[in-house]
Amino acid sequence: MSIAIVDASPLLFLARLNRLELLKICADNIFIPSVVLEEIDKKQDEATGSIRGILNTWLIECTIVNQDFR
Repeated sequence: MSIAIVDASPLLFLARLNRLELLKICADNIFIPSVVLEEIDKKQDEATGSIRGILNTWLIECTIVNQDFR
C-alpha cells in the first residue's frame, strides 16, 4: 500500500484543470495535512470547492505530528 502527502500548489493546479483524479494514480492513500487545507481555504474559489468535494472520500485530512516537517 502506497501513500502520498500533497501540498497546496499541486492540489490547486490539478483542481483548476479538473484533473484531481490523477493523484489516485500515484498512491493508494492520499493525505492532505490540516495546515495545507487551511492554506487552501484562505482563497475560496472553484478549485477550493473541488478539493473540499473530494475531502474524506479518497483525499484524507491528517494532522502533522512531527513539527519538524512544517
